[in-house]
Amino acid sequence: MTMALEKFTPVQTESWRFSGFKGFSDAERGTVEKLSAQESETIIPAGQHQTIVEKLRSDSRLAIFEKHLIVQKDAVLDFVLFNDLPADVKNFNFLEIKADENSRVNLTIINIGSAYTRQEITAILKGNGANVKLRSLSIAKEKMEIDQRTLQIHEAPGAKSDLLFKNVLGGSSRTIFGGMIRVAPGAQKTDAYQKNCNLILSNDAQANSLPGLEIEADDVRCSHGATCTRLDAEELFYLKSRGIAEAEAKQMLVHGFCAEILDVLPQAVANEIREKKT
Repeated sequence: MTMALEKFTPVQTESWRFSGFKGFSDAERGTVEKLSAQESETIIPAGQHQTIVEKLRSDSRLAIFEKHLIVQKDAVLDFVLFNDLPADVKNFNFLEIKADENSRVNLTIINIGSAYTRQEITAILKGNGANVKLRSLSIAKEKMEIDQRTLQIHEAPGAKSDLLFKNVLGGSSRTIFGGMIRVAPGAQKTDAYQKNCNLILSNDAQANSLPGLEIEADDVRCSHGATCTRLDAEELFYLKSRGIAEAEAKQMLVHGFCAEILDVLPQAVANEIREKKT
């Protein structure tokens, strides 16, 4: 089953920001709208390099996180958002990145908690030579639902964006990825890529993926893709034939799938995630 997604609009509009509220009460929706209006802005000054790790916290069953990241000329930002919220929490995240000339942004999102997660990420490449990498790893178990929408907006020529979102699904969990690369007129020499990879561990799990392109320039390199796979039977057999128990062998293969994301994280964060059982 593939879920139909609405047409993409910028993150500032109501139809983008709150289109994930179907099935929620008016009170829940109102709370999210009110709290998310309390915006948080972080500016990385020109030429500086900063690393920021944000771990989501909540004192109730509803978690809200909104951040606007402005990365000025020649600045570098490594930003990690870590969701390890309790299993009964509904979680809403809104992130916007503005990357100026020759800036570099490495954004990594890790989801291993909360019953329901809705994340909306907009990256606006405003300056020539801007380079934005978007990475995400979600470990979905039991009845968890993780809904991620991304928008890569290229406003300036010669900029590059690269997105890789990976999901591991067990139980009756569900993931939704909807992404759009949008290239404005005049944003020539754009280099943009988008990929969503899903590893299915259960017959009841469900992964939905819809990457997309909207290109209004004629000298660009833009592509997207999505994959959905299960553990490789031959790889599993090889590990078992070397005396490794089946459960441990499966864990090793899952960790191998996740390594591409985990290897770029701060060591303490990566170790904490590796300790979690999938």
